[in-house]
Amino acid sequence: MNKRYRISANYTVEAAFIVPMILGIIFAMIYMLFFLHDRVILQENLRCSLICEEKINKKDVSQNLRILKITDIKCDVGKIYIKAEVSAVSKFEIPVVHYFMKRTKKICIKTKYLKVKPDIMIRYRQRNED
Repeated sequence: MNKRYRISANYTVEAAFIVPMILGIIFAMIYMLFFLHDRVILQENLRCSLICEEKINKKDVSQNLRILKITDIKCDVGKIYIKAEVSAVSKFEIPVVHYFMKRTKKICIKTKYLKVKPDIMIRYRQRNED
């Protein structure tokens, strides 16, 4: 005795619509997580390069980036402040994601830090007071 189970075609049609939509949403969320991860890493790399070395090296700033590619780096060293600007674009290509988002994401991060370090200023004041 063979038992045959009959499943209506409605389930197949519904799954054909729902599964790609769910996968597209999941891929878009993963893409945005990688994008936010790279944005935070890029900002921290830029901060470390400016504070520790007072110069910007493209290799140092682009460490540990997953989907962003640095396009432009500008650094302006003034008397008081060091200003830096980094531009980057996403290089992650997933066809499903492009239905939900633009083809490329561009970001520009601008930072400004004091050129004179606080510890140097404290030592300078102590020397002048003595």
